[in-house]
Amino acid sequence: MSNAQCPMFLVYIQSYPIYHDLITADGWLALENRDKWMPAITAELGHDVELWGVSDHDRVVEYNWKEGVSVTIRLFKADYTPAKTKHHRSSGMIEHAKMHPADYYIIKGIDGGAGVHLVDAFLAPNKIPFAFVIGGKCTSKQFHHAHSIFYESDVQLPEITAPYWTLTGRKRTAAHLIKLPKSVDTDRFKPMPEIDAVNDLISAGRLISYYKNFDDLFNLSSDLRVAFIGGGPLLDENRAKWPNIHWFGSVPNSDVASRLNTSKAFFYPSKRDYFPRAIVEASACGLPVLCFDDHVGADVVPDSIGMRLSKSSYRESIMDLFSDPAHLKQMGDNAREFALKNYGKESTRQAVESLIKLLP
Repeated sequence: MSNAQCPMFLVYIQSYPIYHDLITADGWLALENRDKWMPAITAELGHDVELWGVSDHDRVVEYNWKEGVSVTIRLFKADYTPAKTKHHRSSGMIEHAKMHPADYYIIKGIDGGAGVHLVDAFLAPNKIPFAFVIGGKCTSKQFHHAHSIFYESDVQLPEITAPYWTLTGRKRTAAHLIKLPKSVDTDRFKPMPEIDAVNDLISAGRLISYYKNFDDLFNLSSDLRVAFIGGGPLLDENRAKWPNIHWFGSVPNSDVASRLNTSKAFFYPSKRDYFPRAIVEASACGLPVLCFDDHVGADVVPDSIGMRLSKSSYRESIMDLFSDPAHLKQMGDNAREFALKNYGKESTRQAVESLIKLLP
């Protein structure tokens, strides 16, 4: 029997600190999302699994997914805290890894402080195998050390297969590049016909100067009824600058679906992300998805569920869409069906099984 078939100890790592998304440890622990479902599926396949992250204090809790299936979550107190929270890390995590080494690590995020430090201080020097889950940024100096790569969109493939990243003595086969779907609770994120769609467009995110820019959405508020979900240090500044927008502010994740249902379509104007979770949540709620075509691929937003827009003509395209209510509604219906088929709680099972077969 190969190692891949024997029970192994796998650890999933949140590379960014929990509070990077402006959420408390209690709030993050209460979330039901892929970060927890993927480790739980791994545990259900018969392996010992833990989920580690960096927080403002040490904490150990048990996440119960199904009867008989649970995952230990360990949060380690950050003790290196530069200005940008994405670079925060914990020496306690490294010490724990040295005392209780896993057979394999899955690191979400290629440039977060916790993941980078773990690779540099422990995994690479000891040749311990690991995988990266890449969302936005695709490559880094640690990239070539990875045994496997989980990617989310076909748009990422040219970069992660570029010759520069394979001329390191560890060229990967196609099997080591595993496409990883998003996941959403489609029983919670769903159409709510009892809620009036009083807004035309809605989006969601964090209003932070160095992160994402939503001005392309906000500029549409002169012609359409625009709403926004999310807080951040620039919320008050944007409220003053764009008075016509319906600002929901920061809301609990449990309330996001009802806020999304106040609108007829979802517009994600960021040009940094390949596949943000917000797109899946909006699709599951039956909202057509609008985005720019320079980062978001047709595999993420096919024409049947939304529009991938050109930066030079996006306003005209959006106005044309809203002039055809029947087409807009059909897109929304298609988006819901697409989410049910591709992005449920079990969506990552095939990807996890593919990794298990590759375990050294």
